[in-house]
Amino acid sequence: SGSAAYAAPEVVCGRPYDPKLADAWSLGVILFIMLNAKMPFDDSNLSKLLDDQRNKKFAFRRKLQDHISAQAKATVAVLLEPEPHARWNLREILNCSWLRADEEEPLA
Repeated sequence: SGSAAYAAPEVVCGRPYDPKLADAWSLGVILFIMLNAKMPFDDSNLSKLLDDQRNKKFAFRRKLQDHISAQAKATVAVLLEPEPHARWNLREILNCSWLRADEEEPLA
């Protein structure tokens, strides 16, 4: 359970889903909120929520856009990917350039 605002589209529409990939989506929502100080999607209308999720209708606030790095935006975008198998898994998240900017060796 929990708020639909944090749930991946495949969860919202009741399809069978991979919980790890659904969690990656929820992480994307949380990162978006941390960077942007607002929700990426409004869950007051579930059919609109699904449309917005599937059409990637989320945007960083204009006044914050220039302060958020391209890598951070790219990480959020690949986590808020409506197609589960195109979403990053935990290993890909841990190895992304945003988190690994100061390190050389990739995490296993």
